Amino acid sequence: MFILKLPFGMGFFIAVLTAVAFTSILFLIVHGFLRDKRPTITRTFAQQMALRIGTLHALIIGLVFGVIASEYMDLEKSLDMEAATIGSLYTALNTIQTEDTAKIRNQLTHYLKDIIETEWKHKPKRPLGKATGRIIFEILPNIQNWQTSQLHEEKIKNYAMDMVLKTNELRIRRLYAWYREEIPVIFWVIAVAGFILTLVPYLTVDLTKFRFFLINCYACMIGITFYGIILLNNPFMSGLVAPTPYEMIYKEMKAGDLVEGAR
Repeated sequence: MFILKLPFGMGFFIAVLTAVAFTSILFLIVHGFLRDKRPTITRTFAQQMALRIGTLHALIIGLVFGVIASEYMDLEKSLDMEAATIGSLYTALNTIQTEDTAKIRNQLTHYLKDIIETEWKHKPKRPLGKATGRIIFEILPNIQNWQTSQLHEEKIKNYAMDMVLKTNELRIRRLYAWYREEIPVIFWVIAVAGFILTLVPYLTVDLTKFRFFLINCYACMIGITFYGIILLNNPFMSGLVAPTPYEMIYKEMKAGDLVEGAR
């Protein structure tokens, strides 16, 4: 969607403007036809229906928004965990200065760099960094072939194997989050239809400037909510998530390499 490529401020403005424009045009046209044709009994019934339809519509939107927001928070935690796992593994390997551990540490650094510079900037329709994923599969045999000489090295070797497998699992979660299915079309049909049906009962009320302002406040909220759902459902394309945890760990690892090289 083009709206995902826009800055947040502009995206919110367009979403709100679209909702307000639709609501305003609908009200002005319908009220032009219904001038002085609204019996009191119809108005009372319409207000009752507006309450019922609006409540049901709000419930549906709230449930979907809550689920998507929960998935977004889980994704944030998963990204932090992947970066932390790599950092912990790198620190553990850094306690053993051998050619085997140096090679694995170098691969971990390369893995983070690929995530930041390649995977995070790929095109939505293109497969995520195959070369980045290959690094994980290259690390595993290097750990298996690591010839340990002491008990603590064997423990770190086993720890390294567990951490690499965990990193691969977290990476798969991240890829799934990028390529997960869009919100079903049926939701948008229900959401838009519910919005329109909530507006319809208010068409029976005489139009005044203040009522026109209030109904457009409702339209603004709907526009913002719909836009928020679109953003949360596409956290990578919308830029809601950034490679910040990976960048932080990568900088720490590079700084450690510089200190180690200066000794």
